[in-house]
Amino acid sequence: MEASASALAPLRKRAKQLMERIETRTKELEDIEHALADPAIYDRENRERMGDLLKRQGELRRLLEDLEAEWVDAEEALRWARTV
Repeated sequence: MEASASALAPLRKRAKQLMERIETRTKELEDIEHALADPAIYDRENRERMGDLLKRQGELRRLLEDLEAEWVDAEEALRWARTV
C-alpha cells in the first residue's frame, strides 16, 4: 500500500529544496571556477581576490558534498515511504 500524497508531500518538498540548493551552489562553483580559469586572476594585483575565490571554492565543494548526501537520504526516504 502506497503512502498518501499528503504524507509524501514533506518528503518531496525536502528533496526539491535540497536539489534547488545544489543547483544554486553548483552554479556559484562554476562561476568561481570560470574566474579561476582566467590567467589574469594569477597576477600580483589579483592575489587577494584569487585567495578569496579559492577559499570559497573549497567551502562550496564541501557544502555540495553535504547537500548531495542529504539529497540522497531524502530521496531514499521518499522511495521508502512510497512502499509503505
